[in-house]
Amino acid sequence: MRNRVQFLLEAPSGEALFRLADRCLRSLEDPVSAYREVSRFVAALGAAADAADPQEWALLRKGIALHPLMRELGRDPLIHHMRRAGRRTAAPEMTIGDLMLRHPEGDRLVQATEPVGRNIHAATSSLALCDAVRDRRRLLARYMDAASERRFGAEVLAIDPGYMREAQSSIAGPAGAIGRWVALVGETKAAAEIARSMPLPWVVPIRGNVLATLLRPDLVGQFDVVYCKTLETMADAAAEALVVAAFARLKPGGRLLLSCRAPGAPDSAFWTVVAGLEPYFRDEAMLSRLAGALDPREVASRTAFSSVNEAIAYLEVVKA
Repeated sequence: MRNRVQFLLEAPSGEALFRLADRCLRSLEDPVSAYREVSRFVAALGAAADAADPQEWALLRKGIALHPLMRELGRDPLIHHMRRAGRRTAAPEMTIGDLMLRHPEGDRLVQATEPVGRNIHAATSSLALCDAVRDRRRLLARYMDAASERRFGAEVLAIDPGYMREAQSSIAGPAGAIGRWVALVGETKAAAEIARSMPLPWVVPIRGNVLATLLRPDLVGQFDVVYCKTLETMADAAAEALVVAAFARLKPGGRLLLSCRAPGAPDSAFWTVVAGLEPYFRDEAMLSRLAGALDPREVASRTAFSSVNEAIAYLEVVKA
């Protein structure tokens, strides 16, 4: 613990970071050693990223990307699928979600992985981002249940929810207390999985461009809750347009809940370097600004907050 705190407080030199990468590479055959050294490497990368100026960090990233450790880390199914997402091959974002959630579908992928990959995954699936994704699933399920407690038969609209595993954790949905749960999905595979795994008809997937679908006049009715958990995939202009269109779909007193990966997470540098992902990070203030185009007279309240480990930022907007 003392060493980890030291790395968090004191940025390692480039030479020290490469020594840590060497040590991590040698540790991967043993589950305990792999867990310990991957965790140390994540902390060191985060400290180095925080301390370096942009030019120094860019050079350091290039050097680390060439280290043999990077190839070996790709044996972790989570990192493997993140890299595929970065190359936009086969759109594996929903698979990434299942691996982070430790969902049975993700567990099957891990069980089919060779031992070294499983050793690495034991560490990466415990990092801050994965913890926050699991917490978000629980929060969303509870959020929908609370909506049904305020009004029996509550109507919910999910925007680009992946496989929508939060619905499986809801108590109110299967009990019939949620009257309608519509999912706007951009991927055919996600729509098919939602239709297969959810207790229809209370979950209804609609396939198509999510922003265009939000604006369609044939998307009938208004909703008690609208939520989107993937704002890190959208640039500001698209995200602002989505917020305005989503807010317009709320009933009076309805609630809009948004989430996005935050820039302050201790493992952000690791995912950027190792998986090559460059999401649109937003903190609470940046999320709040996305709602700036809303008519203040229509907004009863606006609350920004973050996950316990600050890996995910949230914004709730309540309609007057």
